[in-house]
Amino acid sequence: MIFGKRPFIFLLVILSLVTAACNLSSGGESPAATATGAGQAPVQTQAPGPTAEAPAGEQPVEPTAAPTSPPVVAGNYNWSALDASLASFVPNTVKGLTLILARDGQILFLKGYGDQGADTVQTVSTSTEIASAMAILTLVDEGKLNLDVPVVSLLSEGYAWPADKAAITMRMLLNHTSGLISDPPCVRQKSDMILVRCVDEILNAPLVSAPGSQFAYSSADYQVAGFVATEIAQRPTWIDFFAERISNPLGLQIFTYGKENNAFGSDKNPRISSGVATTVTDFNILLQMFLAGGKFGDRQILSQAVIAEMQTNQVAGVPRVDTPGRDSFTGFSFGWWITDSSQHPGSNGPELSAPGNFGSIPWVDLDLRYSGVLLLKERLKSGVDIWNVIRPIIIEELKKAQ
Repeated sequence: MIFGKRPFIFLLVILSLVTAACNLSSGGESPAATATGAGQAPVQTQAPGPTAEAPAGEQPVEPTAAPTSPPVVAGNYNWSALDASLASFVPNTVKGLTLILARDGQILFLKGYGDQGADTVQTVSTSTEIASAMAILTLVDEGKLNLDVPVVSLLSEGYAWPADKAAITMRMLLNHTSGLISDPPCVRQKSDMILVRCVDEILNAPLVSAPGSQFAYSSADYQVAGFVATEIAQRPTWIDFFAERISNPLGLQIFTYGKENNAFGSDKNPRISSGVATTVTDFNILLQMFLAGGKFGDRQILSQAVIAEMQTNQVAGVPRVDTPGRDSFTGFSFGWWITDSSQHPGSNGPELSAPGNFGSIPWVDLDLRYSGVLLLKERLKSGVDIWNVIRPIIIEELKKAQ
């Protein structure tokens, strides 16, 4: 051998140093920088289109996505104060959260914090109700459902409906004035329960109050309402019915009832009031459709008359005996809670929201014409407290940019 071992090793070292210097001079990334940027999918600033305390038995699921990078920002907005405020809640108040804001189909802000990312999938608990109500109300537009006739008259003659519940209407069911029991065990039963059998158990239980006489929050109401809707539409399951009415027309990618994506319930007996698992981007599509008068693209999902009905307090003058954790709200309408005007200074409102038992809050402001979805997995109070802090920041920035 001509060079021997030591000169050869020295030559290899020199070659390595030359190669590294070339990489740096050409702007190449170091291995650490590459690892940091890997796996971060591009985010959209336009809402995607069609192609594009907890009740017994409910426990929040772990998020399915890792945290992401800086917030998505569209338009002439400065969200630095909002960003700092949201970051201040993690991890001492909550382990993670995600927020989206949108207006006129444009995403104005989108970011995840802590153990949540922009595309985290999370169960939204009772925030589910506005989506379920929208699906059912499509039957009103088709002339197949009258909200104020007894629902027993809409079912086949062979269905045994108890006489003491004969006066219950769909309006009562969707606005928690039916008088049905509040927390039926069958809603939490997964393995051998089907929707029709769960509804039988609910209807065979004693009434809590006379139909239409008081507001009392109840998961039973939406379970029965969903069953009636599938019977009217002649669809085999609630999941089929919802996909046909809402998910498919809106192009929702992850908005699921049943077992998929850790949603509560089962495919055969989904929790129609609290079972959805979704992302902030998919929930935002639903809210933007609502703000657009029921229209999505060139398709009318809900009529303007139905949208207007959903903005009207349905329980005015009715005694409210059970509003779990939501006593500060002034009214209720088809899954929406109506905010007291003192809670959103700077906006004339009305403001409608659907706070979930784990703290997730979807909301719309009908004055400033924006929507928001706050997604987290803690408690109702945690979400409401965070929402009350960030909402004035959001309203100030939206008005400043007008």
